[in-house]
Amino acid sequence: MIPNQLESGFPAVSQFASSAGGRGVGNGVAIAPRWVLSCGHGAGGAFWLQGGKSFKVKRRVACTNGGTPVDLALYELEEPVSQFYSPLFVPFAGKAGLQGKEFRMIGFGETGPKFDFGYDGRQRTEGVKRFATNAIDSTFLFTAYAPFKTQVLVYDIDKPNSKEKGSLGGVATKSEGGICGGDSGSPWLVNNKGKWNVVGISVYTLGDPNHGPWAFAWGAQGAGTDLYAYREWIKKTTGLK
Repeated sequence: MIPNQLESGFPAVSQFASSAGGRGVGNGVAIAPRWVLSCGHGAGGAFWLQGGKSFKVKRRVACTNGGTPVDLALYELEEPVSQFYSPLFVPFAGKAGLQGKEFRMIGFGETGPKFDFGYDGRQRTEGVKRFATNAIDSTFLFTAYAPFKTQVLVYDIDKPNSKEKGSLGGVATKSEGGICGGDSGSPWLVNNKGKWNVVGISVYTLGDPNHGPWAFAWGAQGAGTDLYAYREWIKKTTGLK
């Protein structure tokens, strides 16, 4: 997550592990006592780590849309987590309702310092939780990342303290940044009347900025699965209202 800003809250956001109490691998967010939401392409694990405890994963359910894989997955736990979870935020549909809304992204991936031309997102974090904020600029069906065809929410990284607009328009938020390598599966959250609700799941950066010497220049874009588009699948799988 860039920039390098530590996140001390949001216990619903955590990682999986291959063994009880093991090293965290992959990101996710608890959306109900027994359900964790993550991406489809990332590696989950046999356990979910939260609040200093390990919760055994009962099953993984991959999302499909008419038989086509979507970059989204649910993990059912054998026993419920504590009261710390962030429910879905479904009143707003895609671009029509979420465009321009500020959101907070939280993950355990790579990070890096800020420069005049952007961020260098190549610094390993070893499982440290970080955050950034941005605003949702657009939504579209992303088909270039095989085998997934996924409706995504998209942001660009606008230059802080500047009136210059990024590649998708808009101006920077106070903690402007984006996702890096290792942030896949982490949540996007909006503040809904004082409560933080999940609207997206980080899946990839667009335009492959990692091929440059500086990974994340101003205007670089990132995408998260649009959970509103798959709300019926989530409700059917989990039994949530």
